[in-house]
Amino acid sequence: MKAKKTLKNKKKVTKKVTPQREDEIVKEVLSSTQEAFKKAGFTAETIAEELALIAFSDLADYVSIDDGGALQAIPFEEMKKGKSRVVKKVREKTTITENKDGSHIFKNSQIEYELHDKLGAIRDVIGVLGLKAPEKIEVHTNIAEELEAARQRVKGRK
Repeated sequence: MKAKKTLKNKKKVTKKVTPQREDEIVKEVLSSTQEAFKKAGFTAETIAEELALIAFSDLADYVSIDDGGALQAIPFEEMKKGKSRVVKKVREKTTITENKDGSHIFKNSQIEYELHDKLGAIRDVIGVLGLKAPEKIEVHTNIAEELEAARQRVKGRK
């Protein structure tokens, strides 16, 4: 028979943290998190490279058209270096049929690549670089008053 330990009169111990200590804890957590990401290879340069791959992706890197006009998926091993990282999803649909007498079997495969969001990557870069669309500035004026003032100036010159 095993002895069973029980604690009587358990008390919950809470310790108040000063605002200064709270700030220190937050800084320590952020620092260790940033260090972990750096060790994993997340640097401004590597992130920029990944976004550039997505933003400047070109369909011609993933498919080719043969002399007969048939579209062919480029195998991953033949893609230019890094291009496969832009592929978000690959779907393959294969249909196998045979003719009526069973003498021939036909296999039809369709491959579909889905790439990561090109415009989303561009928007992310625009945000990081601080670029944005021109802001609309509204100017309120009374055209009639402006025209009358201009007429008066012209009359005064005569």
